[in-house]
Amino acid sequence: MTPASGMPKILGLFIAALIVLCSSARADFTWTPTSLYNGTHPPYTPGAWTTDWVPGPNGTGQSIKVTIASGATYYNFVVIPRSYLNPGVTQFRAVLSFRIATPAVMPRYFYMFARCSGVSGQPEYWQRFTADPADGARTIEFPVDLKPVAGGTWNLYLGCYGTGSIIIDSLVIKDGWGLTTQQPAVNATPASILPPNVTEATGSPTITITPPASGTVTTFTATTLVADGATPVSSATAAANSSALQALLTTAKNTAGTKKILIPPGTYRFESAAQINIQDTNDLTIDGQGADFIFQRLYTGPHFSVSKCNRTVIKNLNLDWNWDYKRIASLGKVLSLSADKKTAVFEFAGQTAAQTLLTRGALWHSLSPMDPVKLFRDRPEFFLLKDTPPTSLVASGNQITATFVNPLSLDVNRSYLIKHLYYEMIAFKIAGSTHLVFDTVNIYSVPGMGWLNTEASHHLKWFNCKMARRTGSTYPLVSGADGIHSAESQGDIIIQNCVFTGLGDDAINLHDNCWQGGLDYAANANQLILRNCPRNKLRIQSGDVLRFSNADYSPTGLELTVSGTPVYTAPAGGNVDSPTAYATVTFTTAVPTGLSRLLIANNTRFQTKNVRITGTQFTWTNGRGILLSANDATIESCYFRNVSATSIQITTEIVDTAFMEGRGASNIVVRNNTFENTGQTARFGGSVIHVGAIIPWGPADYFMFDTLLFDGNRFFNAPGPAMSFISGINVIVRNSRIELTQSMFNQTPFSGTLQAELSADLALGGNTWKNFLAAPYVSGVVYNPDLTTNLEYQTNRMENY
Repeated sequence: MTPASGMPKILGLFIAALIVLCSSARADFTWTPTSLYNGTHPPYTPGAWTTDWVPGPNGTGQSIKVTIASGATYYNFVVIPRSYLNPGVTQFRAVLSFRIATPAVMPRYFYMFARCSGVSGQPEYWQRFTADPADGARTIEFPVDLKPVAGGTWNLYLGCYGTGSIIIDSLVIKDGWGLTTQQPAVNATPASILPPNVTEATGSPTITITPPASGTVTTFTATTLVADGATPVSSATAAANSSALQALLTTAKNTAGTKKILIPPGTYRFESAAQINIQDTNDLTIDGQGADFIFQRLYTGPHFSVSKCNRTVIKNLNLDWNWDYKRIASLGKVLSLSADKKTAVFEFAGQTAAQTLLTRGALWHSLSPMDPVKLFRDRPEFFLLKDTPPTSLVASGNQITATFVNPLSLDVNRSYLIKHLYYEMIAFKIAGSTHLVFDTVNIYSVPGMGWLNTEASHHLKWFNCKMARRTGSTYPLVSGADGIHSAESQGDIIIQNCVFTGLGDDAINLHDNCWQGGLDYAANANQLILRNCPRNKLRIQSGDVLRFSNADYSPTGLELTVSGTPVYTAPAGGNVDSPTAYATVTFTTAVPTGLSRLLIANNTRFQTKNVRITGTQFTWTNGRGILLSANDATIESCYFRNVSATSIQITTEIVDTAFMEGRGASNIVVRNNTFENTGQTARFGGSVIHVGAIIPWGPADYFMFDTLLFDGNRFFNAPGPAMSFISGINVIVRNSRIELTQSMFNQTPFSGTLQAELSADLALGGNTWKNFLAAPYVSGVVYNPDLTTNLEYQTNRMENY
């Protein structure tokens, strides 16, 4: 069972019987465990979990311990209906005090979540958490916004994914989020005052990229490539083009000195069962001279693999995909929906009958609302279909009648993006390369990512590159996935004067991988077993130093040097790159005893550092603008317009085995950027810029994000906070201008504010707000006084209108 599919029916009925016995309240709701205890003891039949009374955290009173001894699904042992809470409030926070008796088996966890039942596709609120018994009593707060949804009913859940044992000391659902507001002073003079211990970030140093060596240049012209004429070339010619280009690249590799490959202008098609390799090559320039490369065969791998290259330039080249071979996505308008919401008729305006047959024959991965004119995701609803694809797709002309396994709460006359391809193929995959430049490389469409860096590259530059539709194109997506994604690097990255629009996921995602999958001791005293650690997770080599952190990412001080190559064990039916593969790692010294299974590991050979993103546009696109986990980075003079998710997210994420990314961030400067009408999916409460982590520990009071400066940024129509900070320290926000000029469908009470919690040493003064609307929206600084220390918010200005 997935989180989105709800609890098993029998468990749901069992829980419903328990919660009916709870008394309801109309103010702060205090959950009582008596009915949960009674429901697992005679005369009731035991369910998937057992309960016991145990002493309270101070040895007085009693708490309830819930244990799940077997199983691997989602067990919701506490359910609190919306009807138990204050009907006049939509914002609540669940305050849970607990102790862990037995941790969930990594990568699983305990959780709280809120779901609106009866209406599919609605956003859910999740808070995962875990700990060791030695961590003792903890209290976490889980904010939710239970806005009414037509036909839906909200419930709050507490449970465990898989096995584990938790002691619940108290659970209270409180009205509001417990935040204090400091409004700006009307027509005051803005001033930024630095409290003690606050210092300015400096951001990225100057980065120098070394070009190909000067001197005699050997030039090769790609005369063996055959361009399209009045009609496209044949498949055989496209295959021959792939072979001819590979042969030319091999010749260049084997030629000493500085080389240049010239592509005659024209449109060239490529059709191959394998990637084109640019590898082990130094001092090479590939000049496309404006040529178009169209790829038209899907295989596992990138269009180009750039591996172990130094001082290489790829420029003046356009890449595209043949949509008449396979569609990356389709845009369909719902004409009708059956009463049971399982059968919908879609119309694909602008598609021929033949193209509609391609849509019918493709995988329907997901559905999400899309503006049919601007071609971007304009609402938060999302329907994941890849695990339960349509049972029937019947095409007639440019219409398809789709019958789904589960009811989908689609809106008639709304257009939806139907995603077919995601990570299937990358334009450029980079590995182990240095001083690599992409100059005026345009990607008009690609099935997967634009660029993916996978290991140990450094000194990378993108200049004047675009991921955008061709002029006049109405294809719904430019890419199936991210624009530039770097999962491992050694830093020195420049992204300058680039454009990202219409992407299927994040525009820029820069981070190092981390690992937290379950640590075990081995028979050898010098070994550890890293569960759920495939070969491509940390890319461990002999001599690497692994740094271990606690489950809240605080340092342990433990670093171990790897001896030899790890031994990877594949799961049944899988391989060493499967998410559940594990690594047995030998170190040069004995491993300390008593290590927690919840430790986080990083490979110190990789470090995303020295990053400059400047003069770049992010417009009408469907994921985040920039996701960043780095040291010494600058984001400056960029423009964000209708970025449907968070515009800038400075983060670390560990979610199951799907994402294990980042190690915090430090010395970051975000300066002179403009943000306009972003955040349609309302991630992180609609924050335009969000700083915070998503890790199994839950809300972390260890400061993972250190020394941040946000200076001179402009925000127009932020649906939630202009900036929000969690687990941040030494933060300055100044010279911001935050304006509300139009109402938004997803506007929150904290629209345009600066919000902080679990943070310290913040200077949030010297900013200006202007509200052009009549509604009394909150402005200024919003913070949790119990979870924020050393905060200075003087002096902020509210301009009269």
